[in-house]
Amino acid sequence: MAAWNEVDDKCLVADDFQDVRKEVGTLTGLWDGVAVCLGLTRDSVREIELKYRGDPLRCLDEVIEGWLNQNYNYGKFGLPSWRGLVSAVADGSGGKNSALAKKIAEKHKKSPSGLTNNTPSAVIIKSGGFVGKKAVLNDLARVAHKWHPLGLQLGVEGHDLDKIRGDGNEAQNCLSKMLSNWLSNNDDAKREDLVDMLRSNAICEQQLARRLMNSKDIPGGSRLTSAHLPKLVTFLDPVASKWEDIGIQLDIETGTLESLKPAGSDADKALPKMLTKVENVYPPRTVRDLYSALSSAPVGEKVLAETLLKKYTDQGKEYLFKPENDDEQNKH
Repeated sequence: MAAWNEVDDKCLVADDFQDVRKEVGTLTGLWDGVAVCLGLTRDSVREIELKYRGDPLRCLDEVIEGWLNQNYNYGKFGLPSWRGLVSAVADGSGGKNSALAKKIAEKHKKSPSGLTNNTPSAVIIKSGGFVGKKAVLNDLARVAHKWHPLGLQLGVEGHDLDKIRGDGNEAQNCLSKMLSNWLSNNDDAKREDLVDMLRSNAICEQQLARRLMNSKDIPGGSRLTSAHLPKLVTFLDPVASKWEDIGIQLDIETGTLESLKPAGSDADKALPKMLTKVENVYPPRTVRDLYSALSSAPVGEKVLAETLLKKYTDQGKEYLFKPENDDEQNKH
């Protein structure tokens, strides 16, 4: 079996569903054990079982889809990858499928060139070059407000991102103003609307959605008013950095959301700090890693991901930043 550090750890995305399904299609009878080892909660497993009345084929498909869309605690279990799948197959089947785990590991080894099974066939990554922080900053400027989920996807530790967010309170202020606008202009604002928003692919916060459904502080079924605003802001504080995407999901007009942004936003300050952390992530982040991060469900920028992948690879770039101990000078 390939050594653990030889198995591809690039982030898998929703488009990889068929490839993953093909590899684990024989595990229908063990779908629940594999689901737990992939990071899905016991509650999620029970919900899936009830939803499909125990049909193992449909349950396994739902598990794979949820995993690839990162509807689980990926901060604890790691992002979806072939390496994570190998571990789940071995552990989730009680060791009964070590042969399958070995097969998947051998088939999905890391490629020294940076080319993976996820890379679009028309793209050939040329080794050696690096993009540079200034260029990356410029290209990511329009999605600066997504710096927090993007940082997680690029391998930055959650506590490091929390420190960056702690440098300013703009996200919390914008979240509060946005929710106030929603409550004031929506005569039928309900807790269920917020649950649907949290479950959406754009926000992708399934655990928080379940907590809200069970919350006694925020009532369900009746209209929410400005009196509920403090509790709503406190409850949604963990996703304050996504306030703009939350507003979009709640059908607030783009112009209104733009008006809530103060000049010189915290997001513009946070993005370069986050990228500085990315520079220190090991192994060094590649152009392919950025593609996977932007394409992921929490970030949801597939078009930008494909645009930058083509741009950087056409320029012969492989890494985002100059790898340590790389003496080759690359102009960009």
